[in-house]
Amino acid sequence: MNKIKLLIISILSLQISAFALPGVKSFIPDVPGQFVYYKDMSFSRESYIGVIYYDDTTYGFRYIAPAVSDKKNPLPKREMQVYITINPEKNKLEFIGEKVEPLPRSQEETDIINYIHDFAYEMTERRQQIESLEEKIFDHQDYAQFGGEVDLEYDPLVPIFNLRKIVNAENKTVLTIITAGRLVAQDDTSFTDFEGIPVKVTDKSHSFKNKKSKAVPVTLESEGYATQVFNLDAQWQQQSPAVWTLGNIAMVTTTALNFPDNFSAHESMYLLRTLLLGGDDSFPDWSTQKIEFVDSEILLRQTFYDSSNESFKYDFKRIKSLGRSAKAVFSLTTFAGCYTPNKRYFDGIFNSYKTE
Repeated sequence: MNKIKLLIISILSLQISAFALPGVKSFIPDVPGQFVYYKDMSFSRESYIGVIYYDDTTYGFRYIAPAVSDKKNPLPKREMQVYITINPEKNKLEFIGEKVEPLPRSQEETDIINYIHDFAYEMTERRQQIESLEEKIFDHQDYAQFGGEVDLEYDPLVPIFNLRKIVNAENKTVLTIITAGRLVAQDDTSFTDFEGIPVKVTDKSHSFKNKKSKAVPVTLESEGYATQVFNLDAQWQQQSPAVWTLGNIAMVTTTALNFPDNFSAHESMYLLRTLLLGGDDSFPDWSTQKIEFVDSEILLRQTFYDSSNESFKYDFKRIKSLGRSAKAVFSLTTFAGCYTPNKRYFDGIFNSYKTE
């Protein structure tokens, strides 16, 4: 029996401004460095448009169309970026500064810049029409850029515009979130590095042969809080009081977070959004994410694409209350090449987690 005294970490940084977009009060406040990318089907080629929130006066927008290697119709990569400063005193979007990279060299690039401008104004104005957004809602509107009558799905878990997707009158998705993240350091280039997520999950660089040793309970205790228990076998090595690794192919962590009492109405949603975000060139695929609310527990399953080494990881999390405004986050992360042939083994570890 491995018993560990667990430190409860206080989340004081949650008390930040609930205002980001002009004229919009967000249920979950945006944090500087958060960004989101949408797959935009209004273009004739594979295209994505991203938006990043730097602070209440500064935003960035980026259009990216990955290169197409089709022998009959090859296309070069195309990307355009617009950085804007706005007047935070206004209740509507008002540009007071703009930087375009690169400067348009063709009519097509000029059209993309104009589209980014329209996207910024339209998305801000339409979000302003939603007075309260504490859960998913559908808003029926006329939107000429996407074919006329459409349904916009809003979700407070999505940063900045809170827009998850747009569906037209033919029930076809014309714009949908593909990933979201937050810059984790000054030199984090995740926002400008994104070029899409491969459709097929592949990982030939990592493997795991299960030696099938006997699992034993790991117990984590902290005075005044619930005890956490889960099962690991001898193949896992403990690296710190709350981190275990299986070679270099999998990791188990558990974190206890203490939330301020005056933030209790938002704590679960704020924490959930934070866990949904990627960073450092690791992009979660929001098209495949699964979120379950079971009693008082949240189960989160995600697939991450690491563009720096072109690999996929599976990330599974359980969020449970420990009492006294504290929540535990139990995480299991492993490369796709290890998880797929050993699904039962890794699922057994994940499902063994409980609190007492």
